[in-house]
Amino acid sequence: MKKGIIFFAIFIVSFFGYSQSNNVVSVAVDQMNILYVGVDNPITIAVSGVAAADINVSVDMGTIRYVKPGHYIIRIKAAGTGIAKISVSSGKQLFGIKSFRCKRLPAPIAFVGNNPKNRKGGTISKSTLLALRGVNARIENFDFDVKFNIASCTVTIMDNGKELAANSTSGKFTVKQKELIKNAKIGSKVIISNIKAKGPDGTDRKLNSIIFKLK
Repeated sequence: MKKGIIFFAIFIVSFFGYSQSNNVVSVAVDQMNILYVGVDNPITIAVSGVAAADINVSVDMGTIRYVKPGHYIIRIKAAGTGIAKISVSSGKQLFGIKSFRCKRLPAPIAFVGNNPKNRKGGTISKSTLLALRGVNARIENFDFDVKFNIASCTVTIMDNGKELAANSTSGKFTVKQKELIKNAKIGSKVIISNIKAKGPDGTDRKLNSIIFKLK
């Protein structure tokens, strides 16, 4: 579900284990029985014999937003981990309660530029590195397009035992950091470290360092 909310061939996870009626209640999510903290989790709910527009849904560890009949967005609060319970009812009749695991987002990978491919380290020219402008972070192989804000990064130039460093309070290279890269000799190592990021779940993350060799 990248670049927006897409309800695609969502599979039925399970039936509610608890019900006060003979109606069959099912829940479908795009992640196997998991709700992630701080992001929009699409969920589809159906009750046999009950019109989708007549179903009421609530969650005890976050908020739920109606999208269209049968489709909702659940957002688990930043402090939430453990188990979230989703209740499905209509009027005064409770059809069932289903529990889902709540997890924090996986750790993202830091890279330089806007495309993580081949930008996590290795050999690079000064002109290419400067053109990439700074550091970003992304969770690899994840169904959600999650934005992380880089809070800091340090650029260190290693040349024949000499070490020059400059800090940034964002992911964007500062003028001083660019000057260090620009003046570095071919063969020098450029180490981008102290990379810290914050995601939509409110968690501060210390990310991997990136090491380049200038060519």
